[in-house]
Amino acid sequence: MKKKVVSIVICFILCMGMFSLKAYAAVNLLKDSGFEENITGETTPRSYFVDASEVPAWSTSDPSNVIEIWYCPPGIGNGFTPGRPGGIEFNAHSGDWLAEINAHAPAILYQTVKAAPGALYKWGIWHMGRNGTDVMQVLLGTPTHDGSISEGTPLNPFESGAQVSSPLLSDNQDAWGPHMGYYTLPADFPESTMQFQMEAVSSNGGQTDSIQLSMGNIIDDAELYMIAEPFEKTIHVGEPEPTDEELADLINLDDEYACEIDQGTPFDGSVGRHDVTIDVKDADGNLIGTINSTFIVQSTLKVKYVDENGATLKDFPAVTYESPDVYTVTPPSGAISFNNTEYVYDKVYAGSDALTGTMDADRNVILVLKPQSSTISAAAGDAENTGAELPAAGNSNTLNYVFLCLIAGIALTSGAIRHEAHKSNMK
Repeated sequence: MKKKVVSIVICFILCMGMFSLKAYAAVNLLKDSGFEENITGETTPRSYFVDASEVPAWSTSDPSNVIEIWYCPPGIGNGFTPGRPGGIEFNAHSGDWLAEINAHAPAILYQTVKAAPGALYKWGIWHMGRNGTDVMQVLLGTPTHDGSISEGTPLNPFESGAQVSSPLLSDNQDAWGPHMGYYTLPADFPESTMQFQMEAVSSNGGQTDSIQLSMGNIIDDAELYMIAEPFEKTIHVGEPEPTDEELADLINLDDEYACEIDQGTPFDGSVGRHDVTIDVKDADGNLIGTINSTFIVQSTLKVKYVDENGATLKDFPAVTYESPDVYTVTPPSGAISFNNTEYVYDKVYAGSDALTGTMDADRNVILVLKPQSSTISAAAGDAENTGAELPAAGNSNTLNYVFLCLIAGIALTSGAIRHEAHKSNMK
């Protein structure tokens, strides 16, 4: 079968050998992974050719839309002994049912699941030959419904951008062979769904004709787990670097694994956007995949007016920064009325940040105002001026705040606070 090669960025490691495929805390994304939920109602040990609609969640690219499943309960004498090769009894790996990849013709047996771009997946399958040594492959990635295959496995650890073939899984009829691996869905994956696909490559010691391929490559207990996913986390400048345990929570990492920030993308906690690579390791400390995520470190600018005794006259809403921009606070140029008293700018409060600086840390600018004249009469002081509100975020290049004071019906313009957002190079 000719394969349609689709270029996708994949991390896929094939791990083979004898082990126990464990049911992780994460949920198996594949439904009816052992073919036990078919609706045939049959209990006689034999093979059944059924419409795909009778095997929940599974689909086939076979033009006849037929899937071949076998009823093979455990225990000697309880399984199914097919006519070919004859003399060999087969039992399901677990439960009572198994499947052959192909029914009447070479095809793809697959499920479609929701895609999480950038996420790290673990896949697994139990495989057995029928007439001899059978070879299959697992393919993950772009959904296809016409039998064409999105190639993209395996790669050398963490290689990306290559067009490659999938791994070959080879087993004879003597025992079930367990196979598993890891797969990172590209961060720019273009689809909302992905597919877990199984294809028979050869049967009975290398036979590839359609008749031979329609027999063999017995499978059971397919698995696909999402074990980690990317995040975008906003934190405040000065907060400590997250621990490995906190990182694990952020990427929703299964308890079977550990993680740490890759030394090639260190995180120093400075104000700005930090793209980091998180290494995911198995229980033996082997690197099995990476998760690319983002920390956004914010700082805040706070401005307030106080009187000569330090008592607050006006607190402005804080302005949040996500880059170390240059800020400038311009004192009021005229009189402002608070509590029936006119005030004018005097000086910067002791301990205040400067009127201009860089938002590489939190800044608190405190302006001291002093009374200018005697108390305003009650009749004229009802329209007290407390200053205009600051905007919620410092995204504009220039933010003007004009304060109005109404005295006996006359509008007086005072000062402005100005923010100059000069972009600096982010790390």
